[in-house]
Amino acid sequence: MEQGPCTMTWTEYHAVDAVSSTRLRWMARSPAFCKLNMDQPPEPTAPMRLGKIVHQLILEPDFNIRVSQHDGRTRQGKEDRAVAAQDGLELLTEHEWTAAVAMAESLRTNPRVAALLDRAEALEQSVLWTMKGRECKARRDAVGDGWILEIKTTSNLDRFPWQSGSLGYPIQAAWYRMANEESGIKSALSFFFAVVCSTAPYESAVFLLEDAWQEGKRKALTLFEKYLRCEKSGLWPGHVENLLTLSVRAEDEKGEDWR
Repeated sequence: MEQGPCTMTWTEYHAVDAVSSTRLRWMARSPAFCKLNMDQPPEPTAPMRLGKIVHQLILEPDFNIRVSQHDGRTRQGKEDRAVAAQDGLELLTEHEWTAAVAMAESLRTNPRVAALLDRAEALEQSVLWTMKGRECKARRDAVGDGWILEIKTTSNLDRFPWQSGSLGYPIQAAWYRMANEESGIKSALSFFFAVVCSTAPYESAVFLLEDAWQEGKRKALTLFEKYLRCEKSGLWPGHVENLLTLSVRAEDEKGEDWR
């Protein structure tokens, strides 16, 4: 496997059997969940599809699309999607296309996003490296002199800080930074999230990740070690190792018995 930064299509990158931040975030739920998703890749949800389209509009403006009047959940919509896939096209509903174009335009016209993209040294940069004898990989949306940028979508900008933790974005950021460290690339001191809302009026903003580096790296390395143990043993348990806490109120806010 070629080591270091390289240019790959998304299909080529996806075909590389290497530990990624996505696998680590699956491991954070449970090893069984990670194994299930590796063996049976889940169908992308509507928000995931929309996010992918926005990425492509920003980073791959010449990607092939086809717009359908049918919802992808209907019988006709599923048939249209299958035909589009055979033709190597991305099938969008009219609503998805309209929203994706507006979201991409919001990002492009955001002065902070535009400035970062203008200074980017590479877009959709893949990095491959070996750590503890296991192949690893990362694919960053944009990289510059000492920084990394990742594009994200959200339903609400105010919700993004909470969302970033629940979806494991600090783990992803730490893994992407580790790609630099393990590959001998100049360290990425700053990590930015370019975030756009998925509903009108499609506001966008740039977040600088400030205080989650060390904790994100600690979690990423812990999950990586767990992944190696599971892979070596062939055992992918479905239990959660951490002790969870539960708080139950016997009465609601009105003082009534909740039962």
